[in-house]
Amino acid sequence: MRVKGRTFPGLYLPGIQDCTYEVLGHQGLPTARAASYDDLVSGRYHYQRVTVEGIVRTVSPNEETASIARVALGTRIIEVQVEEAPGERSLVDSRVRISGLAAGHINDRRQLLDPYLRCSGWAEFEILTAAPDHDGVPVVSTQELLTFDVEGQGGHRVRVAGTVLATF
Repeated sequence: MRVKGRTFPGLYLPGIQDCTYEVLGHQGLPTARAASYDDLVSGRYHYQRVTVEGIVRTVSPNEETASIARVALGTRIIEVQVEEAPGERSLVDSRVRISGLAAGHINDRRQLLDPYLRCSGWAEFEILTAAPDHDGVPVVSTQELLTFDVEGQGGHRVRVAGTVLATF
């Protein structure tokens, strides 16, 4: 691509205004770079194609033809904006690899506050480990929730069984 224009500081990265461009060819999307949450929050890959791995926490509609997926990258949660409505298959509690554009919310001081990913569709989600069905989710007691485990927290959902004694 050939681009002509004037550079300006931009909100976070420099931009080009009053530009003209000419497409010289198209070789497809660039290869996504593996990134961690720390890479995203640092702005290192801002507006570059990245890939992350994590566990899907929630998927919800966002407007008529878009979705928001919240994905745990270790102990941190990142929002993934998907330009398609939620799919038929539930991804909640699946371990996935996502390729998308690293972006983020920028404040008036040109600081990156909250990173997120943008994806054109659900095809950019690769299921590494599918979520277990309802019967496969382990049952734990309330005493076992959020307690120390030498093997660490698995990051997946659990079920709690018991009797409700009161509601407020």
